[in-house]
Amino acid sequence: MIRKSNPTILIYERYKERHNPAKHGRLMSAHELLTFLPMWRNPRDILNGIIEELDAKYEVVELLDRHEHIIKLL
Repeated sequence: MIRKSNPTILIYERYKERHNPAKHGRLMSAHELLTFLPMWRNPRDILNGIIEELDAKYEVVELLDRHEHIIKLL
């Protein structure tokens, strides 16, 4: 559901999970993260990686049409 409504939440939630204050300093706000993220890496690539990990973890299967558009998530 989050995948369609607001995928940037996935990026910020993953950032919060993996944040280590001793290593990374203070926790950035969602706005700060999304502002600086493109300087480090393509946000679309990060989002796709997160979705792949979560799909594998929860065994999500995508039903696609012949044009590779998602019909349904199982």
